[in-house]
Amino acid sequence: MLKKSLYKQSTLFLTVCLLVQIISAAVIGLSVYASSEGISVEFFNGNLGANVGSMNLNFKVINNGASAVELSDIKLRYYFTDDGVSPITVFIDHAANSGNVINTCITYTIKDINTSGANKYIELGFNAQAGSLAPNTSVLVKARAYQSNYSQDFTQTNDYSFCQTNTDFAAWDKVTGYLNGVLFSGTEPVMLTPTPSLATPTPQMSPIPTVTSSATPTPEVIPTPSGLETPADWMNQAVPNGDFEAGTILWSFYCDSVSGANASNAVYSEPSGNKMSKTAIENVGANYWAIQLKHAGIVLENSKTYRLTFDAKSTMPRDIIVSLQDATSSLIEYYGKIIKIDSHMKTYTCEFTLNSSEGTSVAIVFEMGKIGAIANKAHDIILDNVHIEKITSPLPPGPPAPKEDALVASVTASRNSVYEIELGKEADISLSQSGEIALEGSIDTKKEVVLVLDNSGALNSYVKDILSPLDFGIYSNRDLTIQGKSASINGSVHTNSLFTSTADSIQISQTCSAASFNIVSKNVDIKTLKNITTPIEMPYFHNELINDAAEDFMVFRPEDYPPSFFPYPMPGQEDIFIIYNIFAGRFEIFGMGTLVINSSMYFKGNVLISLRSTNNVSEGFIVADGNIIIQGENLYPSGPNDKLYVYSIGGNIEYQTSNSTINGIAYAPGNPANPDSGKILFLGNNNTINGAIAGNQLNFTASDLKVNHTEGQFNVVEEKYMQNTSHLKLVKDVAKSLIDRFVGSKTKISVIQYSDSANDNDFKQYDLFMSGNAVTLKQKIHAIEPGTSGFSNMGDAMRRAYHILNKPSKDPVSKYIVVLAGSVPNRWTAMNNVGNEPKTGNGKADHIKPDNEAYSSTDYAKDIGKMITSAGINLQFIDFSDENIGTVMEEIAAESGVESIEATGKHYYRANDFIELADIFDNICLKINYDVVLDNVLYEEILPAGVLPVEVPDWMSTQSVSVGGVTRTKITGAINNIPLTYKGKGYSFDIGSFKIKVKFMKPGTIVFDGADSKIIYTIDYIDKDGKNQSRSLDKYFNDITVNVKMSVDIN
Repeated sequence: MLKKSLYKQSTLFLTVCLLVQIISAAVIGLSVYASSEGISVEFFNGNLGANVGSMNLNFKVINNGASAVELSDIKLRYYFTDDGVSPITVFIDHAANSGNVINTCITYTIKDINTSGANKYIELGFNAQAGSLAPNTSVLVKARAYQSNYSQDFTQTNDYSFCQTNTDFAAWDKVTGYLNGVLFSGTEPVMLTPTPSLATPTPQMSPIPTVTSSATPTPEVIPTPSGLETPADWMNQAVPNGDFEAGTILWSFYCDSVSGANASNAVYSEPSGNKMSKTAIENVGANYWAIQLKHAGIVLENSKTYRLTFDAKSTMPRDIIVSLQDATSSLIEYYGKIIKIDSHMKTYTCEFTLNSSEGTSVAIVFEMGKIGAIANKAHDIILDNVHIEKITSPLPPGPPAPKEDALVASVTASRNSVYEIELGKEADISLSQSGEIALEGSIDTKKEVVLVLDNSGALNSYVKDILSPLDFGIYSNRDLTIQGKSASINGSVHTNSLFTSTADSIQISQTCSAASFNIVSKNVDIKTLKNITTPIEMPYFHNELINDAAEDFMVFRPEDYPPSFFPYPMPGQEDIFIIYNIFAGRFEIFGMGTLVINSSMYFKGNVLISLRSTNNVSEGFIVADGNIIIQGENLYPSGPNDKLYVYSIGGNIEYQTSNSTINGIAYAPGNPANPDSGKILFLGNNNTINGAIAGNQLNFTASDLKVNHTEGQFNVVEEKYMQNTSHLKLVKDVAKSLIDRFVGSKTKISVIQYSDSANDNDFKQYDLFMSGNAVTLKQKIHAIEPGTSGFSNMGDAMRRAYHILNKPSKDPVSKYIVVLAGSVPNRWTAMNNVGNEPKTGNGKADHIKPDNEAYSSTDYAKDIGKMITSAGINLQFIDFSDENIGTVMEEIAAESGVESIEATGKHYYRANDFIELADIFDNICLKINYDVVLDNVLYEEILPAGVLPVEVPDWMSTQSVSVGGVTRTKITGAINNIPLTYKGKGYSFDIGSFKIKVKFMKPGTIVFDGADSKIIYTIDYIDKDGKNQSRSLDKYFNDITVNVKMSVDIN
């Protein structure tokens, strides 16, 4: 009776509590909904193509209410179908709260759902540093979702939230907005039967670790990953993180290793605690843009004047260039200036007025490559306290500059010959001009590019040794942070994003590569720092492991191990037991025996491993859907096969070990839908891993962590489980990335593939300034089917590329042909079946021939190459072959007239792997971006009476003219392809030296009057107001005198 009464009272009490909770929740919900009145969401898709490489999402949240709203309370959702794209990356292109940039204050998650128009949604939110949305203001968020290397496209037309009608911000009811979790804008899609995601549910780690962590205090990490909570309040900083106190967040570094540049960048702490950016330079490279430190961008007002200040010094005196560029395109530059710095830390000031027709998101760029006659020796450049402020009155003017030509700041014209010569003898006259053209504006050259790709079948071979996460002691797909007392890595370390070290001591015996560095450790011993621009992919290979496990019946399911008073013997093992702990939600493997691993073992859930030793005879993995915990103390390998390879598909890996040495692999790629997955944690101290640690995002806090890794240690694992990739796939991936680099610019790109001929192409130019053309061109590249003929007619593809580009244009156009070869040419195109006359004109290849004694395919490629370079088209060759074709490539490139590459002395590029190939394409992209050429520069010379031309360059012509009734000889010619180098305000150039050979037919003093010899420059450019201008300059040579003697032999 008492039990029954207590039961009724308990039931009543629980019911009352439940009702109170429901009523409270309802009241809170009503209150929240009421506070959302006046808040609205507007949206448009930035890319309206049906199939796109990236979804461009543009949100605006407007507060028309009477009170401010905390942005951290707002969430925005976009519903879409992933179309098999994986993994999906979200990048915040621009976010601003009432004009203040808050890119790093945006958070995002990707979650699975099941509706007729979407299987996922992206939820965008704001952290606390985003601030509040004041009345009558708005916040903008422009985000981009894409596959990590753009190798897969989204189909937008089947997406619930896709909007084909809006081309700017406007209402759209198929994106949703939430305030404190309550819907206030838009309509959610109708949910169908739920579909569980890979990592749903993701059980938590065991709350009772068996090892106690060290009491050593752990310093707080300053930087946080981009897209997560911002570590500093930047709302009042005109240049967020301009003082580098948050490491390298919002800063990116580039070093063009292909041109010979060798430099790294990291943020270091002074003894005082102040943080500064340090660029360590070993070699400046061949171009001023070869080394760059770039800020992500700030929003400025058009037509306003600003003052940029920064602190800088260099361990040797040198010039650097500071410039303001469009944040999305280095092709658009608003301001630039050369700054002379020395060994003393000084504050430098620049003033500029923003005149932009493109936009007001501006990036600050420090260029530290080859500028002027810099000595190429090791030195460091320190930067700090980068700041911008709007000003109403400029600084007082300095002393007046000497008056000079408005177009030319400094042009040197040099002409010389012999001082004395015998009558009737010949001599050379040498001429050269160089200097700087000063422009209040920029030379905007249009670009036309043809990519020529070998599809003979040579690139179908699989890459033998592609870089993978297992090639490093520690690899992180995102940020890598090392804290604690000390960490020692005998091998290489890599992260695709930010590397941070706050450990007291950090030692890395080989290369540490990262997109950026923030190193504040007291004791640093790192052999080499390398800044990267191309990430190394972290592949998923659990399907191969699961298949391996299924073949040997090594699949473990929770239902196979129901609760029992006694543990189950593990199949095929001695003194090893297994249970499924329903309270902890995991498998547990333990025992005093040795776990024999004859194949991979797949656990459908979480797993805890507490063993003394293993015998891994098959390079097998323990793979789990969720978390993996490894427990133990004083562990040490019992032999060479005592190695533990663990792979967490959608969870994390946790080492609850201490004073232990473990041979093996820890691999946790994470689930893209769960940002908290893919971590590898060490809770104990004094652990050594002989192998590889690879995760999606790593943060090591334990003391005395050691990792030993040797090159090629896991080649067998890579060959067994990781999918091979062909050279052709890598070529297509890099080609598509090149397309992305020029989207929105005044660039036209064509793609030609070739085998026995180049007939199978559309020969179209795709204008990337036009919306949608980039997607079409990338689809075309993606659709290239591997050729199998084995025939390679490189010359035919070059011929067709030449005729695409060699056409008249009313505007200046820089033209480039990039030939990527995997084989030497073995076919050529003839005019007909009779004879050996090569076809050089346009049109289909009808007569294709093999090599013969009189003419070869290599001869054909060289002849077409000469035709290309003679037309002023920039020609580049890339060797990406498994075979040794370098000798033939060098012969073709050199005889075609291709300039040598400064870093190697060769006339072609050589890529041994994907990273090198991507670096070469980076180099070529920058050349195309930065290189400006001047054409049709006219040379005129009227020789004195009694001086006759004997030999002139091919591009010159001679004619007789009458001057004052005396017949003299006039020499004329046009100089093309003069490279211009941007110098901050204007362009420097060097025509180089050229010679004419003359004969002296008149005795006495011959005067070469400077007024009779000149070079005429005509320059078309865009002034600071965005208007097209054309200026001309005549630059005359100096006077020279030659004494002509007539010797008489009186004997």
